[in-house]
Amino acid sequence: MSLSRTLAGVLAGVFAVAVGIAPAAAQDYPSRTITVIVPFAACVPTN
Repeated sequence: MSLSRTLAGVLAGVFAVAVGIAPAAAQDYPSRTITVIVPFAACVPTN
């Protein structure tokens, strides 16, 4: 039983490392431009 438990632990560790190394796919969000509306005028004391 000790050998099977050790083997299961090793396999779980190898799987965790393999999943952690896999590259992440980038998302193409946002697919259009974003407009940001700021409620202040330019060059005022709050700037």
